[in-house]
Amino acid sequence: MKEYKINNDKQPIPPKEVINQKKDFGRLFHEYEKITKRPKKPIYKNKKYFFFLLLIALLTYLIVEFAKK
Repeated sequence: MKEYKINNDKQPIPPKEVINQKKDFGRLFHEYEKITKRPKKPIYKNKKYFFFLLLIALLTYLIVEFAKK
């Protein structure tokens, strides 16, 4: 059977002032949102997507023009 080491060191409880400083749940939630959600650029501002859409539009135009002939 394995022996497990259990850390029973008691850490001191921080003072009330420190606890109250950390109770800003609005800021905490804002930081959580900033970390978990990536900011998304619009498609037209992202270079890769913009050129991809431009390529599709160009191919569509060429197909339509050659289909008319």
